[in-house]
Amino acid sequence: MKREIFGLFLALSLVLTASMVSAEIVINQEPNSLYNLGNIVEVLAKIVTASEVNGHLVVSSICNGVQTNVRSQDIFLSAGQEETIDLRFILNIERLGRTNGVCVVKFSLDGFEPVLTKEFKISDKINVKLLSEDQEADPGQTLSISGEAIKENGEAVKNGFVDLAVKQGNSSVISVKNTVQNGFFILDYTLPEKLKAGKYLVTFDVYELDSKGQKTNKGFASYNINVRQVPTSLKIVIEKKEILPGSPLRVKSILYDQTEEKIDSVAMIKIINPEQETALETEIKTDEFLEFATNTTQPPATWEVISTFDEFSVEDEFKILENKKLSIEFLNRTIFITNTGNVFYNGTLLVRLDENSSVGLDVVLDVGKDQKYVLTAPEGNYSVRILENEEILFNENLFLTGNVISAKELSERTLDVIQYPLVWIFFMIVLGFAGWVFFKRVYKKSFLGKANLFERRKHSTKAQSKTAEQKAQEKVYMPKPGTLLINTQNIAELSLSIQGEKQASSIICVQLKNPGEVRVNRSAVQETMNKLAALAEENRAMIYENQGTILFIFAPIKTRTFKNELPAIIMAGKIKDILTEHNRMFKQKINFGVSLNHGYMIVRQEGKNLLRFMVLGTLITLAKKLATLSDGEPLLSEDIRKNIMSDIKTEKRSEGDLDFHIVREIRDQEERRKFVNDFVRKMKQQEQEKQ
Repeated sequence: MKREIFGLFLALSLVLTASMVSAEIVINQEPNSLYNLGNIVEVLAKIVTASEVNGHLVVSSICNGVQTNVRSQDIFLSAGQEETIDLRFILNIERLGRTNGVCVVKFSLDGFEPVLTKEFKISDKINVKLLSEDQEADPGQTLSISGEAIKENGEAVKNGFVDLAVKQGNSSVISVKNTVQNGFFILDYTLPEKLKAGKYLVTFDVYELDSKGQKTNKGFASYNINVRQVPTSLKIVIEKKEILPGSPLRVKSILYDQTEEKIDSVAMIKIINPEQETALETEIKTDEFLEFATNTTQPPATWEVISTFDEFSVEDEFKILENKKLSIEFLNRTIFITNTGNVFYNGTLLVRLDENSSVGLDVVLDVGKDQKYVLTAPEGNYSVRILENEEILFNENLFLTGNVISAKELSERTLDVIQYPLVWIFFMIVLGFAGWVFFKRVYKKSFLGKANLFERRKHSTKAQSKTAEQKAQEKVYMPKPGTLLINTQNIAELSLSIQGEKQASSIICVQLKNPGEVRVNRSAVQETMNKLAALAEENRAMIYENQGTILFIFAPIKTRTFKNELPAIIMAGKIKDILTEHNRMFKQKINFGVSLNHGYMIVRQEGKNLLRFMVLGTLITLAKKLATLSDGEPLLSEDIRKNIMSDIKTEKRSEGDLDFHIVREIRDQEERRKFVNDFVRKMKQQEQEKQ
């Protein structure tokens, strides 16, 4: 019983003693929920006690499991006294143990339960936003990039740094550094002149440094930039610079970019003969051989080859070699020797009948000419060989007749008499009879009759005489062999240099994307092509066709109006309808693209139906690019759209750095149709007045 009373007394004493020394740590100001490295954490706490306290206070931060002492002090408080703890400490890597995580502040006082603040997050992140960026650029171009840098806690980076790098793979091409001030940065950098075309990654590393030079907060941004191929040089490649007449010349143009890489494009090739006349002028893809056929009798000479692309122009030459060549045939005891080479022939041939019998032939022949010899020998079969400097040109077994071995040169008249004597005698009889009849009639003519005959002939000659200009106007030019639009006389020919009028013209470009199939199966598409030719003639459009590209040219010199944009757009829609209907009806499809452009060209009309033209600027080049992008829908360039903005409604599209438009509506179609009808009526009226 005594023991139980003693235990109860002891417990009561402990309770009373604890209540006498009780104290409390109260957090008055909790830390913020989010901080970045380098920020200052502020916490306000108060120690309240109901009795005297003598102890040691330790304040520490616990971040990512790492506890770091922030403050340590002795506390001496009387009963009922309070003490405020105003805590401020900076967030750094040493305190955190790493650059981000979750932290608390711990207050520990001897003899009391420790008190913890609410958790708060530590971040090292900077949000980087690019305000401007170039998606494409040329080598050597200077670019300017700006951006914002805001820390995750919403504060702007005041004194930071930004490192820019242009990379391809793991290699860095350019490195640039600058500062970040008040959350903003701007960088200027220049691409190398010889930078290879392709995709590059542009990166931005934004960061802050602490007092020890260690990176604290950091951010990252990037974007891709495409470096374009820029033409820097043009080269002509001639497969063989010395060729025999009749052999084809193979030549191609190669276009190089800033790093000597080949560029796929289209260049103009012009072949000039020794008389400085253009033998061929055509467009062809770069790095693709063009074959030019030479004549077997073409004289030996040096020819020029010129290739052009935009402002680039290069020249080279090739030679047609001397070819001394004879062709020998034998018919009815007659040897026919023809000069099939390309030079004058003057030499001696040896006709050998056997090992001991031979005859020499002195042959003197111009190119393309022939000589004939009658070969005789005592009747029998002979192995006839004709040699030139021990080289056998002819070797056959022949049956010969005659008295002696000989070879006599024959003229045309002698040959005819020998081969066809009865025909020659008949011809002489007929000629004599005709001469006798003519003489008899002329003798009976009176002097007056002769005078009248003279007057009639003189009048007839005068009536038939025409000026050279009239003859040129009556000359009819036909399409070149191999073209698809054969049923047309509205022909245009491209020239590198002509004298004519500078006119603003509109063009429709139809790009055949499977020209090989179309040409092989020409019969299956000819009717459709005839429709296109008829449509061009209705609209006074001239046609130029080359390597799968068909151009319909609206030049004022032919259309008699400077407002050709709307008729060209309407005709382009009809072309689309004709080709689409063909693909619906026929097995042989025509894969095509259609585009329109407007620009200047030098034009000159020759005859009734030939238009020679020289392009200025990128009129055709841009049209071809747009036609390549088209899947059948007519695409308009910016140049033609701005000339007819009030008449049409378009939708703008882009492909890379190329802007173009698609027609969505032609405004006031009835009024435009009336305009077109009036235009056609006036043209017909003018034609009738001329007639």
